[in-house]
Amino acid sequence: MVIYLKKKTFFTLSTIFSIILGTFIHFIYNILHKPFILGLFVPINESVFEHLKLVLIPLTVFGIIYSFVYGKKENNKNIWNYISIAVILSMIFIPLMHYLYIAIIKNTSTIFDIVLYILSVIFSYIYIYIKNEKDNEKGENKRGILLILLLYFIFVVFTICPPRVELFKYPINNTYGIFWL
Repeated sequence: MVIYLKKKTFFTLSTIFSIILGTFIHFIYNILHKPFILGLFVPINESVFEHLKLVLIPLTVFGIIYSFVYGKKENNKNIWNYISIAVILSMIFIPLMHYLYIAIIKNTSTIFDIVLYILSVIFSYIYIYIKNEKDNEKGENKRGILLILLLYFIFVVFTICPPRVELFKYPINNTYGIFWL
């Protein structure tokens, strides 16, 4: 039996769930003793790039649940397009604000990083909610789903073979990727 909530309540609960899920995902790789396959989809180190996975996975889970709960009851043909755009905007926001605050305070801050993550999740859900509520267009989710799949592919490739730039560097031991090459 599926519980049908008002959309605003569903989005609010999804935002809270995503923040909690992202926090759990942050630690699961080390808790489970670093399984290779899991490392392709969850953060494997403290690089900024790896932390972007914290946005992609919860929003994908949200999209699946949303499609299951609301997909047949309402015209939500663009929800995956909005999710994919929200993910990309968060993936721009997090590194941009991370490196901006470092440039200003000349240091890193776990507190600032946590706040950036929470803000990116909140902004993502606000964006998706507003776009979905104002959506009068007939659309198709294929582009959004393909973009999400492309992002997963990019994460897999860059987790295995990351470019040697600051975004991908594990700052604790200056290594890159899952193989620490």
